Amino acid sequence: MRTTCDINATDTVDLNNLIDLCPMLEAEKQRFSSWKEIAKFLNCCEKTARRWEIQRQLPVRRVPGGIKSSVYAFREDLEKWLEGNQIEDSVVSSPPPPTHTDTHHHAQLGSKQNRLLPVLTIAVILIVSAAFSLSVNRTRPLKLSDDGPDRLNLSNAAKLPPLAADGHYLYFQQLEHSRFRIIRKALDNTSQSEPIGTSIENPDPGAIAPDGSSFLLRNIEGSKDDDQPLFLQPLPAGPARRLGDILAYDSAWTPDQKHIIFSRSQTVYEATPDGAVTRKLFDTPGRAYWFRWAPDGKSLRFTVYDSNRSIYGIWETVSLNSAPYPSTFGHDTLTQQCCGAWSADGAFYFFQASVNGFFHVFAHRENSNLLSWGNRAAIQLTSGRINYRSPLPLPGGGRLLILSQSQKSEVVQYDGSTGQWLPLLEGISIATASYSPDSKWLAYTRSPDHTLWRCKMPGCTEPIQLTFPPLRVSMPRWSPDGLSIACMAREIGNPWRARIVPSNGGTLTPLLGAEQAEADPTWSPAGDRIAFGSVPNPNSGADAFIRILEIHSRKIHRVPGSEGLNTPSWSPDGRFLACVRSGTLDLAIFEHRTGKWRQVPGARAGYLNWSADGTRLFFLSLVERDQPRILAIEMATMKVLPIANMSEIRRPSFAFGDWIGLGLKDKPLALRDTGSEEIISWRFDNQ
Repeated sequence: MRTTCDINATDTVDLNNLIDLCPMLEAEKQRFSSWKEIAKFLNCCEKTARRWEIQRQLPVRRVPGGIKSSVYAFREDLEKWLEGNQIEDSVVSSPPPPTHTDTHHHAQLGSKQNRLLPVLTIAVILIVSAAFSLSVNRTRPLKLSDDGPDRLNLSNAAKLPPLAADGHYLYFQQLEHSRFRIIRKALDNTSQSEPIGTSIENPDPGAIAPDGSSFLLRNIEGSKDDDQPLFLQPLPAGPARRLGDILAYDSAWTPDQKHIIFSRSQTVYEATPDGAVTRKLFDTPGRAYWFRWAPDGKSLRFTVYDSNRSIYGIWETVSLNSAPYPSTFGHDTLTQQCCGAWSADGAFYFFQASVNGFFHVFAHRENSNLLSWGNRAAIQLTSGRINYRSPLPLPGGGRLLILSQSQKSEVVQYDGSTGQWLPLLEGISIATASYSPDSKWLAYTRSPDHTLWRCKMPGCTEPIQLTFPPLRVSMPRWSPDGLSIACMAREIGNPWRARIVPSNGGTLTPLLGAEQAEADPTWSPAGDRIAFGSVPNPNSGADAFIRILEIHSRKIHRVPGSEGLNTPSWSPDGRFLACVRSGTLDLAIFEHRTGKWRQVPGARAGYLNWSADGTRLFFLSLVERDQPRILAIEMATMKVLPIANMSEIRRPSFAFGDWIGLGLKDKPLALRDTGSEEIISWRFDNQ
């Protein structure tokens, strides 16, 4: 039952009766019915009591529907409040009654204050206006200069992220003749770039120590996507030191430089600078890398790559003892967010994300106050059909370093008589390709948007576009009758799926209905079956296997003994199914008649292609990293034959950029990089 003291402010009530009724209903409590009574109990003046209500939550109540001064309080509430608030006696004691002199002095002071009030008001307005103007200027959304960026004087070799700096030098990875090197360049752009002196054969950058004395590097002994040995490299040069037996995907220092954090598989660990693993920190839903601390050392952000869905996301933790969580910077639908860095003052966090199939740089304001724009969504800084990656703000806040990549590549064909690689099609940027069974048509994926096309050969005339963005397609394969093309395809945020599209255009249909990763579909000679594997990624391992789909019955069965294998390729005579073992890249060849596997260890193979008559199996071999070659196995003798050297071709650095295929008369095909990769320095307009 509602009492009169619970009446709402909108109810019609006689306030005089209400004031009399409330004490009756609270008869057991002693009540003070005005500011004067409340202040007398607290032994302070009324002004102090009012201030304590605002600043210290003094438990004062107001009569519902009454005027502003209609307040009351209960003795019990005030006593409890006094127990929790220590009040100095000098503050709460009642002021002595004013003397005649005090009254005269206060009157004079009041007169002066009245004269000064307009002046003080104007001064306050000017100060607040100046502060607001300064705040707006400092918090104005960032904008890159319309004059465009400056380009660092560097070689034409392929450049790879991440970009790193120690305050004096810029460091980045360079790929040349299939070998990795770490390059150093003065930030003032006054000297030539040069490789750092290291004993590591294929260095892959981690993070520079906070004091700039060393660099954490991996030695790439196999694939960059695998966990690799971790080293400590002194700067500017010196022999690298192996950090225990750590195998890492990426690494970084803690801000105090007392520990190292590193990722292996889907877990992040902590270790000492000597390489002794001290503890497991946390698990992540994918591969964690690109660890970057906030300038104050209080939070850590890093990128997680989910290989099952082929997506990137930025995660954050406020402590190495806390579980990480994803950050989207106000863009829940912005895909492939990754690879960020803080400005030196911690005011901005820069990162890259995918926009219409291209990476672009975004800036997120980290700090906010009453006069600022606040923590709004990150703003896009770059645009166009170029990839802008690995943003790195320079000290001082006036410039941003960015890796600019224009993806273009051409198909080249090997001439065995001259030992040269010659253009097959000029003016068409191609990523992967496949000839039709009658050699009259070419199916190819176009770079940089990775759409699927078909054209008439020679000359690639009468082109027809078969797929459209944002779908990305790779590795097309013609059906034996030439009516269909199987391929790998995916939308951003989803795994690669095996799909089929009519060669004259039409609906792209998935091979299977299940939402799982599939890759490298290959037709049987009769065209009634398709073999396919899983997507080669660091998390596949023994979970990978080869399956065969019977197209008409839709039955699926697993190839026996195919655990840990991927990249299937069916021989034209139907006898063999060649595959690659995850991790080791050893060749394995299945014979359908006997149901047995032949192992070819040490091949380090990729991109399997059968000769037209099925007597030889061509593949890319990376046994010697600086000497990539195309080899072939003669199936009759299992003898390995050298076919072509590829060390002089500048290979594209994008996914599937190391693709090889076969053209007419079994001539090897490959990609030559014709794009540009530059490191640019871009000035902010309003900094």
